[in-house]
Amino acid sequence: MKILILTILTSSLFLLIVISSGCSSSPELVSSWRDPGSTVKFDSLHKVLVVAALKDNYNRKFTENRFAARLGNAGVQSYNYFSLNELKEKKDYFIKKFKEENFDGAIIIRVVSRNTEVKVTQTIPTYYFDYWNFYDYATNFTLNQGRMSRDETFKIEVSVYSLKDDKLIWTGLTSLVNPSSDLDKIVNSIADVVVDKMKEEKFLVR
Repeated sequence: MKILILTILTSSLFLLIVISSGCSSSPELVSSWRDPGSTVKFDSLHKVLVVAALKDNYNRKFTENRFAARLGNAGVQSYNYFSLNELKEKKDYFIKKFKEENFDGAIIIRVVSRNTEVKVTQTIPTYYFDYWNFYDYATNFTLNQGRMSRDETFKIEVSVYSLKDDKLIWTGLTSLVNPSSDLDKIVNSIADVVVDKMKEEKFLVR
């Protein structure tokens, strides 16, 4: 079975700044499902289209180039075919075109949600540790106001469709907290955790 890769993300995932004081984490696979009768043989991939639906053109090209490189000779960047507006307006036309040109299937990656959580850690004033030091109250109160942190959590869904059978054959949901400013690290780490799970389930084989 062969596949076409369709990568759909939102530009909000790739803000090239860290707005949170919390620590960044690697993507974690929260859940996954596979069609028991479907297996993808990597070495048999023929033509794989990579589409990153990002508003920023640089981020789109960067992401598509990275995914295409991981697919070797089978990887084809979508920016050589269409703009994102054209895809939205002519979806049926392009699906038909991809089938006629022997593209193999579709993997759709999209940001499902983005949540912000603000945490406040209150420091205990030091006068509480000494019963008699009530006179330290004013000083310690102003010096121990605690600190605030902000965590950004992204839920990213990866779904694999068969163009031949017109059905979903694999889907997984990943979670990423406080993504770093390294776009290359973000793209590759998401791909790594998904591919590892596909191999573990023997959905993707060589």
